[in-house]
Amino acid sequence: MKMINHRLLMDTLKVSAVLLSFGLMSSGANAAPIYCSSGPSQFSVNDVTWDGSAADDCYFDDGESSAGGGNPVDPYENDWGTFTSIAKQDGSGSSSGSIAGVNFSIEGDINSTSGNWSLTWLAADPADLPLTLDFFIAFKGSNSHVSYLFEDVMFTSNPLNGSGTFEIKLTTGKTSIPALSNINFFAKVGTPVEVPEPGTIALMAVGLAGLVVARRRKTSVQ
Repeated sequence: MKMINHRLLMDTLKVSAVLLSFGLMSSGANAAPIYCSSGPSQFSVNDVTWDGSAADDCYFDDGESSAGGGNPVDPYENDWGTFTSIAKQDGSGSSSGSIAGVNFSIEGDINSTSGNWSLTWLAADPADLPLTLDFFIAFKGSNSHVSYLFEDVMFTSNPLNGSGTFEIKLTTGKTSIPALSNINFFAKVGTPVEVPEPGTIALMAVGLAGLVVARRRKTSVQ
């Protein structure tokens, strides 16, 4: 009887250890950041648009993720590269900032779970436009953050504004969706879209004209 009780105790401890390990793994998985590009999730690149186009990727942090030693992870750090915080809007107002000589400001439907957001920009020197940027828009609700990446977006001198839509899918306690508390605009200079110089276009036109003339001469000789 004593031996049976001892074995029962050992089996119970083993089961408890397995359950505890599973619980810790599940907790860690729930807290881990999520990328739209890494697989299925509650988020989609279609949650946020810019001038009618969906985002290229998204990144979610629930505000509870931590690095080694239990230190909180910056919710705006991700694998997209090094971005600079440019502009922000929250319940107390909005702030603007500059990148590559162009000043940006952002506005959105704060305290909503879905709506519109917009950017306006202005260059002190017209030569600074057009400007190609990679940027992401970071939305915060309660303690959770979700960011949406847009790559190689060209900002021109006409128009000097653009807009998009958003739908917040952040959950608090997995039961409610918190209203948007602030929006952040992060950016870095992207790869410029090469536009042929006028001289290059003229040379191409002359070359094509020469090919047409040569083709016609060959046809007439035959």
